[in-house]
Amino acid sequence: MATTTQHRPAAVQRQQWRAAEALFHPVAAAPATGKVRVVPTGAGDRTGGCPACGSPLPIAPVRSRNRTARAIEHDWHCSACDHDWTTTDAVSVVAGPRYPVGTMVKLVIPYGSRRPPAAPFEVIALRPSENGGMQYRIRSPDESFERIASEGELEPVPGRGA
Repeated sequence: MATTTQHRPAAVQRQQWRAAEALFHPVAAAPATGKVRVVPTGAGDRTGGCPACGSPLPIAPVRSRNRTARAIEHDWHCSACDHDWTTTDAVSVVAGPRYPVGTMVKLVIPYGSRRPPAAPFEVIALRPSENGGMQYRIRSPDESFERIASEGELEPVPGRGA
């Protein structure tokens, strides 16, 4: 004979499934649920407060989801007036390497260092960086070795493979 305690885990699983499903499906139309659509400004989502009562925004959105490759939609909830609204935040495109393999560049070393070689360098390979910036393996035809340079230490050589 089944008891109510045996049926509870299934109900809990259904609730968890519905909550997870809600994360991946679009929100219903605004008039039916009272949800307001807010157009973002250049400052992003945190441009003021609740559109209904003006109280400060919560620290984090209730739910966020990717709408496209370049837009994230956030659902907010105001605990002061129990109002819900949605905002869309634009995501910047991740930039690729500035100098592709085979590009001719010149080495620019900051002040206080030795004078950089005048010969142009060819980008041989891209390297991952520890500090988040792009690094390049470069080689000069006048030298028998290769160098590692960060993107800030290089400038394009005008009219040569750039």
